[in-house]
Amino acid sequence: MWATAAAVGSGLLAGVGVGVWARRQITALRAQVEHSEAARTVAVERARQGRQQIAQLQEELTAAKAELGTRKSEQSRRDEVARRLDEEPTMVLPRRELPSTGFADTMPLA
Repeated sequence: MWATAAAVGSGLLAGVGVGVWARRQITALRAQVEHSEAARTVAVERARQGRQQIAQLQEELTAAKAELGTRKSEQSRRDEVARRLDEEPTMVLPRRELPSTGFADTMPLA
Protein backbone atom coordinates (compact mmCIF):
# COMPACT_ATOMS: atom_id res chain seq x y z
CA MET A 1 0.00 0.00 0.00
CA TRP A 2 2.78 2.38 0.94
CA ALA A 3 4.66 1.42 -2.16
CA THR A 4 1.61 2.04 -4.32
CA ALA A 5 1.00 5.41 -2.67
CA ALA A 6 4.66 6.34 -3.13
CA ALA A 7 4.53 5.34 -6.79
CA VAL A 8 1.33 7.30 -7.39
CA GLY A 9 2.71 10.30 -5.47
CA SER A 10 5.98 10.29 -7.40
CA GLY A 11 4.05 9.93 -10.65
CA LEU A 12 1.86 12.89 -9.76
CA LEU A 13 4.89 14.92 -8.72
CA ALA A 14 6.64 14.09 -12.02
CA GLY A 15 3.47 14.97 -13.93
CA VAL A 16 3.19 18.33 -12.16
CA GLY A 17 6.88 19.02 -12.84
CA VAL A 18 6.50 18.22 -16.53
CA GLY A 19 3.32 20.34 -16.64
CA VAL A 20 5.11 23.34 -15.08
CA TRP A 21 8.06 22.90 -17.46
CA ALA A 22 5.72 22.67 -20.47
CA ARG A 23 3.73 25.73 -19.34
CA ARG A 24 6.95 27.77 -19.03
CA GLN A 25 8.08 26.66 -22.49
CA ILE A 26 4.71 27.55 -23.99
CA THR A 27 4.77 30.96 -22.28
CA ALA A 28 8.30 31.64 -23.54
CA LEU A 29 7.35 30.60 -27.08
CA ARG A 30 4.24 32.79 -27.02
CA ALA A 31 6.37 35.75 -25.89
CA GLN A 32 8.78 35.10 -28.76
CA VAL A 33 5.93 34.93 -31.26
CA GLU A 34 4.43 38.18 -29.95
CA HIS A 35 7.84 39.86 -30.13
CA SER A 36 8.33 38.60 -33.69
CA GLU A 37 4.88 39.82 -34.72
CA ALA A 38 5.56 43.25 -33.24
CA ALA A 39 8.93 43.42 -35.04
CA ARG A 40 7.26 42.36 -38.31
CA THR A 41 4.60 45.04 -37.90
CA VAL A 42 7.26 47.70 -37.33
CA ALA A 43 9.25 46.44 -40.34
CA VAL A 44 6.17 46.57 -42.57
CA GLU A 45 5.40 50.13 -41.44
CA ARG A 46 8.99 51.26 -42.03
CA ALA A 47 9.00 49.65 -45.47
CA ARG A 48 5.78 51.51 -46.33
CA GLN A 49 7.31 54.79 -45.14
CA GLY A 50 10.45 54.05 -47.15
CA ARG A 51 8.40 53.47 -50.30
CA GLN A 52 6.56 56.76 -49.72
CA GLN A 53 9.83 58.63 -49.23
CA ILE A 54 11.31 57.08 -52.38
CA ALA A 55 8.25 58.12 -54.39
CA GLN A 56 8.44 61.66 -52.97
CA LEU A 57 12.17 61.91 -53.72
CA GLN A 58 11.62 60.65 -57.27
CA GLU A 59 8.97 63.34 -57.81
CA GLU A 60 11.32 66.00 -56.43
CA LEU A 61 14.15 64.71 -58.63
CA THR A 62 11.93 64.86 -61.71
CA ALA A 63 10.92 68.43 -60.86
CA ALA A 64 14.55 69.41 -60.25
CA LYS A 65 15.62 67.90 -63.59
CA ALA A 66 12.85 69.79 -65.37
CA GLU A 67 13.90 73.03 -63.66
CA LEU A 68 17.53 72.41 -64.57
CA GLY A 69 16.55 71.85 -68.20
CA THR A 70 14.62 75.14 -68.15
CA ARG A 71 17.61 76.95 -66.65
CA LYS A 72 19.96 75.48 -69.25
CA SER A 73 17.67 76.54 -72.08
CA GLU A 74 17.41 80.05 -70.59
CA GLN A 75 21.19 80.21 -70.26
CA SER A 76 21.67 79.03 -73.84
CA ARG A 77 19.23 81.72 -75.03
CA ARG A 78 21.19 84.34 -73.08
CA ASP A 79 24.43 83.07 -74.58
CA GLU A 80 22.88 83.25 -78.07
CA VAL A 81 21.74 86.85 -77.53
CA ALA A 82 25.16 87.81 -76.16
CA ARG A 83 26.87 86.18 -79.16
CA ARG A 84 24.59 88.02 -81.60
CA LEU A 85 25.24 91.34 -79.86
CA ASP A 86 28.98 90.71 -80.02
CA GLU A 87 28.77 89.95 -83.75
CA GLU A 88 26.61 92.94 -84.71
CA PRO A 89 28.46 95.98 -86.06
CA THR A 90 28.40 99.01 -83.80
CA MET A 91 29.33 102.64 -84.19
CA VAL A 92 32.20 102.25 -81.74
CA LEU A 93 34.75 99.64 -82.62
CA PRO A 94 34.79 96.99 -79.95
CA ARG A 95 38.01 96.60 -78.04
CA ARG A 96 38.74 93.42 -76.23
CA GLU A 97 41.78 94.79 -74.41
CA LEU A 98 42.43 98.03 -72.56
CA PRO A 99 44.72 100.61 -74.11
CA SER A 100 48.26 100.96 -72.79
CA THR A 101 47.18 103.90 -70.64
CA GLY A 102 44.74 101.65 -68.79
CA PHE A 103 41.75 103.85 -69.63
CA ALA A 104 39.06 103.21 -72.22
CA ASP A 105 38.59 105.57 -75.17
CA THR A 106 35.90 108.17 -74.69
CA MET A 107 35.82 109.46 -78.24
CA PRO A 108 33.73 107.41 -80.68
CA LEU A 109 35.44 106.87 -84.03
CA ALA A 110 38.09 109.47 -83.40
